[in-house]
Amino acid sequence: YTTTAGTPRHSRSYTPAVHVEWPDDVPVVERPHPQPSEDALERARGLKEAVTARKWWYTFSTICAVVGIGFGIAESELLWMNGNVPNTRTTALKWAVLATSVMAAGGLSFQMNSRIKVGRYRGDALPENAGFLTNLKRAGLVQEFATDLVLLAVIPVPGIDPTVRVWDAGHSMDIPYTLDALMVTLMVLVRIRYVLYWLVILDPLTDSTSSVYARSSCVDLNLRFVLATRCMKNLRFLLLLWLIAISVSAYCMLVAERPFAFVDTQLHPEDHESSMESAVRMDRFHNCLWLVIITMTTVGYGDVYPSTDIGRLIAVVSCFEAVVLIALVIEITNTRLSLDDSSQRLVDFTYRVREYKETRKAATCLIERLYIVSPVYRKLHPTARSRTKLGDDAYGKQLEAAWAANDRMGLGVMGDAEVMRLIRRFRKARRQLETKESSMRSDVGLQLAEVTESLLSLEAEVGFLVEQVQASVHKLRARA
Repeated sequence: YTTTAGTPRHSRSYTPAVHVEWPDDVPVVERPHPQPSEDALERARGLKEAVTARKWWYTFSTICAVVGIGFGIAESELLWMNGNVPNTRTTALKWAVLATSVMAAGGLSFQMNSRIKVGRYRGDALPENAGFLTNLKRAGLVQEFATDLVLLAVIPVPGIDPTVRVWDAGHSMDIPYTLDALMVTLMVLVRIRYVLYWLVILDPLTDSTSSVYARSSCVDLNLRFVLATRCMKNLRFLLLLWLIAISVSAYCMLVAERPFAFVDTQLHPEDHESSMESAVRMDRFHNCLWLVIITMTTVGYGDVYPSTDIGRLIAVVSCFEAVVLIALVIEITNTRLSLDDSSQRLVDFTYRVREYKETRKAATCLIERLYIVSPVYRKLHPTARSRTKLGDDAYGKQLEAAWAANDRMGLGVMGDAEVMRLIRRFRKARRQLETKESSMRSDVGLQLAEVTESLLSLEAEVGFLVEQVQASVHKLRARA
């Protein structure tokens, strides 16, 4: 880059280096780091305590709701085993369901109070001297709290034990269902929401740091967002959803099919005498579980099937659940098995090298064969058997036969079948190599286009910020 005289070749664009020295007599001022005030520290501690209390109270409410589901299922099964005749044990279990529901409602009220405190510490207009309902209305939590209370009120009521008859069009008969069994089934369905929301609250996406960033980015950390993220990133959470869906659907199928199986056994006892018929009866939970599994996994053996209209409706709902869950499984499997950019470039480079070697090998074999069947080789080696090694003259016989065939057809080297096969092999290898190179060039072009687009957008944002700064400077100068 320099001439023999030591001067730079591009003298017009050459700028000599400038050496700047920091003077020793200039003192270095050490500024102390700003310390947070007592008010800020108190707010941070209060926010942490409020978030912890919110998680604890919702965990308490969820445990009470799940325990209530267990009491409700036990009451429904005892009532069925007793011939749908209530007794003291079923009544006691109903009161236990009511008590756990009241405890869950109390935990929800304390959880809402903790959410109000979290909003107050974050700067929302939620004064302490205002009432609980007023702060709920200001925070926009009235509808959510009312919905939770209504869902908790879906329980079997103590002292009320009627029998509901549902008309089944397929069998043209009334099927008797107890109100307790229907309310317990509905309670199981609606209280799944508490379990899912509890998993959302315990998710790292809802911690204080993520919440602050979400508020600044205008992202709502609601149930839908966190569930979608967990389903796309966590395979164990997706398997948990599968387990919940299969268990709940199997129990609903049992409640729907069991009364009809009992009535049909009483009306037609001769149809249920064989062991085969009794093995596939839908009044057993394992048969309902098997039916839901083969339905949701799209297998459908047909050995067991629902008989009532409600059971068929539950099977249809299970099919739609399976469509969503299978799509999530396929997506997460594809995400986990996909390669990143560096790994994909390595794979492409490896396959390109292999295709290049295959092309060279095919070209080498073709050139060798063309030379062997050419007249030049025949003049140099008139007897092909003399070129064989270890006394094996099979190759020499084949070569002499190829020479004789070429002489008969009069096509020269292009009449040799081995030459034509090697030409096809070489063309195929070359096409594969060209395809791989073109795909790699297109990938590089797409990456360059994305980088260029991001740079242009960044340049536009920087220009917009510069214009804003200049406008602010002009305003300050105008005021001065």
